[in-house]
Amino acid sequence: MQVNPEKSTGKTSQDIREIIFLQDEKTDLIRTLRKERKDYDALAKCYNTFNDSDSWPGGFGGNFEFTGDYLEKRFKGLDHSSRFIINAPEDENKIVGVSICSRSWNLTNAWYVQLIGVDPAYQGQKFGKALLLESTRHALKHNAPLISLHTWGGNLKAMPLYKKQGYKWRPDTSCYLENYIPQILVYPLFQDMFEKHSWYDSFKPVINQIPDEEFEEKMTIYKYDFVMDEKNSLEVWIDRSIGCISGFHKKTEHDDIFVKATVPNTEAFIGIEEFPITLTIRNNGSTTKKFQINTKQSEQIKLKGEKIQEISVEPKAEKTLQFSASFSHDTSEFDMKVHIQNYSEHRITFDIKSDGMSFPIRVGKAPIHAIKILTAPVNYNTIPNHQFTLPLEIINCVGEEKAVKIELTDTDFITFKKKQHEITISEYDTILEVAAETGSTKTIVDYVKVKASTTDDELLQERLLPIIIFNENKTVVYEFEQQVYIENKHYLVRFNRKPQPWSNEIYISDKVRRLCINGNAIILGYPFDDDGSEFFNKELEHEIEEVSNGVWLKSIGLSEDKKGVKVTRKVFVPTSNEPIGFKYLVENLTDKPMSDLGIHIGSYWWPGQTTLKNIVIPTKDGIKTGNMDEMPTISDDDPSFYSEGWRAVEYVSGTIGYLWDLNKIDKIRPGRFPKIDYKIDELKGKTSYETPFTYYYFTYSWQAVRKMWLDKFHYSPENEIQFYRFPKYMKQFGFINKSEGKALAQGVIIDKNQKTLDVAFKASGDTTLTGKVDITLKEKIIEPSSFKLKSHKGRFWQEEIKIKAPKSYVVGGKITYDCKTKKYDTPIAFAFYDKKKDIAITKSSVNNKEVLEVNNGYLKFKGSKDFKGYVFFLSPADDDHNYLLTNFPESKPFLWFNRFFGGLGPLVKPKHVWIGDEKYFDNINFDSYEIEQGSWKGIGFKSNVIEFHPAIKGIQVDNRFLTLPDSPIIIGQQVITNLSGSTRYLYTHTTADLKTSNSEKDRYFIQDKQERTMTYHLQDHESEVGNEKMYGNSWAAFKKKDNKYYFGVACSRGQFVNNVYPYSPNLSHISLTRNTREIKIKPKETITLNTLYILTTQLEQIGPFGISNLSDLMKDKR
Repeated sequence: MQVNPEKSTGKTSQDIREIIFLQDEKTDLIRTLRKERKDYDALAKCYNTFNDSDSWPGGFGGNFEFTGDYLEKRFKGLDHSSRFIINAPEDENKIVGVSICSRSWNLTNAWYVQLIGVDPAYQGQKFGKALLLESTRHALKHNAPLISLHTWGGNLKAMPLYKKQGYKWRPDTSCYLENYIPQILVYPLFQDMFEKHSWYDSFKPVINQIPDEEFEEKMTIYKYDFVMDEKNSLEVWIDRSIGCISGFHKKTEHDDIFVKATVPNTEAFIGIEEFPITLTIRNNGSTTKKFQINTKQSEQIKLKGEKIQEISVEPKAEKTLQFSASFSHDTSEFDMKVHIQNYSEHRITFDIKSDGMSFPIRVGKAPIHAIKILTAPVNYNTIPNHQFTLPLEIINCVGEEKAVKIELTDTDFITFKKKQHEITISEYDTILEVAAETGSTKTIVDYVKVKASTTDDELLQERLLPIIIFNENKTVVYEFEQQVYIENKHYLVRFNRKPQPWSNEIYISDKVRRLCINGNAIILGYPFDDDGSEFFNKELEHEIEEVSNGVWLKSIGLSEDKKGVKVTRKVFVPTSNEPIGFKYLVENLTDKPMSDLGIHIGSYWWPGQTTLKNIVIPTKDGIKTGNMDEMPTISDDDPSFYSEGWRAVEYVSGTIGYLWDLNKIDKIRPGRFPKIDYKIDELKGKTSYETPFTYYYFTYSWQAVRKMWLDKFHYSPENEIQFYRFPKYMKQFGFINKSEGKALAQGVIIDKNQKTLDVAFKASGDTTLTGKVDITLKEKIIEPSSFKLKSHKGRFWQEEIKIKAPKSYVVGGKITYDCKTKKYDTPIAFAFYDKKKDIAITKSSVNNKEVLEVNNGYLKFKGSKDFKGYVFFLSPADDDHNYLLTNFPESKPFLWFNRFFGGLGPLVKPKHVWIGDEKYFDNINFDSYEIEQGSWKGIGFKSNVIEFHPAIKGIQVDNRFLTLPDSPIIIGQQVITNLSGSTRYLYTHTTADLKTSNSEKDRYFIQDKQERTMTYHLQDHESEVGNEKMYGNSWAAFKKKDNKYYFGVACSRGQFVNNVYPYSPNLSHISLTRNTREIKIKPKETITLNTLYILTTQLEQIGPFGISNLSDLMKDKR
């Protein structure tokens, strides 16, 4: 994924000044941030003005107030050369804008605008324009091929600013913009133009607020147009697949030349597809031009055609050179639908020389497999002397059913009962299960040779698939698809063998708790560029040493920034379930002493759909706990702030611990993941410095993290620790509606015409039940309401009671069981409907969008197949006040969304994969229909089959919204079918976007870990409520200040991992979301997920419906 501009231009920083940049009165106000307290104070004041929700969701930093002291500590030891600020014209000590740039984390030599912002009082006065231009100039000085940035859907008002400066919105991303102006300005043939004409003034961008989805046939490109005057103009084409110039049309008063390389489309099948490459040279000038062309290709492209040519092109003539190429069978796949922000490393380069000038033209291709075979999972584990079924996932990228032959070869330790298979692969992939048997062996990695061919014996793919056979717990090393894996029964560690984006990071996965840590690239300072390192993409020398108790990985590199310094990263992966250790060796290979050296150790995890619970930190004032927004207030970068050298980050499935020697570090940077600085004051010539170990530990509690730290750094037999648990009651009370089943419910949905119901009790084991049971309700609708129990033995008890229709639609209360030694209180609620009444469903149209409306007499709702299958309107039946936030019939940018629909609706995404742009799901088409299931009626929206991402290809979603007559209840059903031949692993969330009053009087509600109802203001998001985001939370609610009703969301505890939580970044938005993780759907299987929505006047009536009697309609099922 290298992006390398022509570096032999001879341009220096001095030469760059010859390129004309826009200069105005704002330019002189820009400078770099100084390492002075005065600057930090001024910058803190500037940050605190970033509170407009149009630019920053929830304000910049949420409710946190920045101070100079905080920023001074935050920026201590960091490089400031790319931190630009702009002063107020009237006060040179007042900072009114900032742009912070860094090296790109994923593109070689590229730069990234990490932050850009202007005080709202100074917006619209071209301060942001000046800062952004300075950022581009900085990238140019560093010979960067591009500079990029991210914005968000709610800030599309800034899109004209970005596009006027050359930024292109990369398609299929959530507002990721990339700017190739730096590459264009230093291109050998263009420099003379930009030394005479301002590129900014001559640039003619297309200004809009949509992605720049530009094509040359099916070749992905960007186009840049410059018009200096009638006689001077320039068109430049960038091949988007590789980020390089693929063509241009340069017109001057003396010359007119067109050179362009094209391919019919960007992707090509590996090993079986031959694709054409065309180089077109057009001479529109008045004299004959000669061209020397040297053609070369990347290693895994087989190129046919004359590679060295000399041609002459007459005036007003054109010549076309044709080539053909294909990918070798061993080429690694690069799927642009997956790697949406990266670049293919495969290209054809035309080095052209004409009129004494040399210039490159490059065109890229993205290799994909027509048929790809993997084990499922990829890192397949088994044991010796074992008969098993090996699942082979056969991924079909052809787009239609295909008959193939699969051939397997026995290995030294694995034999197959059947080696030849002829199958037809579904267009949505297929699982082939083959019977296999392992022999006697110690722990080893074996490789199965598998070959796929067409029925005509054309080779589609041949590869070796690793199978890890675990006997004793031993750490093994193996390679697959240019990844090196170090694995034992507890951990899976991997890194890239070949340089590419993030190639020098280490990826650690905990196989037991499904947690992971990325990062720990080599970052050499002092000062440090914490968001960019020369070692991020550099080719390192890797050495692997296997020892009796584990494996050492040593990665070695030489610094270019600090000549004569050699750095070795040492990673130890133990065989036992011990922490994984990192240490760094810094060597001075010169004869002279060196100062300003250090090592910065940092890790991260972009967890996607994994919820963070708490961060636990040992401070001098005791052990503190908080979440991300609280980190600056409970954490400090001075090691003396801490009492012990550990930190624990708690997730629902487990805890990640960080352990270090507190006495040896210079600084600990705040954040979810600690970043640690080791400062070397002076390193004498021919000497070295080695950091102590930093450990990563995966476990179940912060207490275990602390104990491991004590064992590693302060071992004593007296190390003891307490573990805390929050117990659940062993006795449960509720109601059983015998007409529906045996579910014990605390939230009961019941026909108001029904006369009887059973009150019931169950225990975890055999028990003697003695005491008194009282049922207390807001309305007296049951008889009897009190029971005395005398020595009832067993796990279960139930008794019939009479029930009558209430005045209200929902009645809440509690069951109290007093057994003398303990009193149990169980919240209960009844939601009534009237089976004798009917539900009306009508069809209409709004702006050519079909609308289906459901009215049950108590509430009404509307949905549309033309609105992503969402319900966009919901209100009580007696008024038209929509409770849902929506832009129907249009979709508009809002918050993080490029297109915001709003309302009630579910999304489906691959497990542990962040697709990025909601556009993919937005583009799914739906069919609508009416549905009736017993007393339930409603509407449904069935999608076409998903194809936009390989991980969920073949999934079909059917969204249903059902209600009962004269009822406050709606059930949202998400019916998911896997039509592929492969098992799919999914993550879903169903969101209710609700209309707010934009005032602090709105409230939302959630249950905490002790099952108390917690109340929050909208802007409390992530300050406290983040701690309550946990699996198993079954309800949340919201009340707008003017609304009569609370809007509640509840889900039952089913076989999938669920939680319900609110999300509110600012006063303008609240969503109540039901998340479901760890969904596994086998081929041809269908599952149903259910979410309950309720309108009620009493908050306490919502929670009980997390345990309801809707065993068939609400409980998740297959």
